[in-house]
Amino acid sequence: IHLTCRRIIRDVLQHKSFLPAFISTSCTCLSRKKKHNGYDEVNQAKYEGLVRTVTASRISPQTPDRLFEEDNFLFGKVVKSKTATQTPEPKAPQNWVPLSNPNKVSLPLEKTDFDLPLKISLPARNHMANGTIPSVTRILQQTMPMEQAFYLERWKQRMIMELGEQGFAEYTAALFSQGKQFHMQLEDLLLALDHGKKEEPEGSTGYLSSVQHVLTDIIGVKSLESAVHHSELQYLGLVDCVAEYR
Repeated sequence: IHLTCRRIIRDVLQHKSFLPAFISTSCTCLSRKKKHNGYDEVNQAKYEGLVRTVTASRISPQTPDRLFEEDNFLFGKVVKSKTATQTPEPKAPQNWVPLSNPNKVSLPLEKTDFDLPLKISLPARNHMANGTIPSVTRILQQTMPMEQAFYLERWKQRMIMELGEQGFAEYTAALFSQGKQFHMQLEDLLLALDHGKKEEPEGSTGYLSSVQHVLTDIIGVKSLESAVHHSELQYLGLVDCVAEYR
């Protein structure tokens, strides 16, 4: 480097007209120092394994089999969607029953009392207990999808582990009692609306306040908590309310 700089200075002195342009270059050549490399202070032996892993991953990427194994571990097995040809045709019900009963018998208007809503109680419990006339609730339980039944049973077992057998029984009893009380309070409200009263029953909860905007549009209550029996499909159920809405 020193020999090269001396040659440049000698050439500059011979051509004085270019002297200002080459002075800075010659000074830079003489004052240039070697840059400090921070990696020289790193313990190479300590991080040798990390460097080898990074270098190997750059040279040889993961194989497709390895990627499939990771996807299977993270997201589960691949479920192939059915094509249009594999889609099963909708099944028709075995016992087709029309929505409206053509054999329905309507009560004459002169024999109908509109002062009080009609309430038809359920038949004797022995008819329902021996399985001859199943209820709607029992039918829904027996026809529940397997996936829904699985999650319901898992929730039940988790609650039993947290509360115990006795605690879970008390918890479910409290839920049924709360639902029964809500039905009674709602029935009182419907009776009050039918008679033009605006009194709210005692002990009302947040459930009642959530349906207040619907109750204002209900008039002409005809029936409350009345039992119905399907003559052809042979099942029983309860109709909560029959009234005019809007």
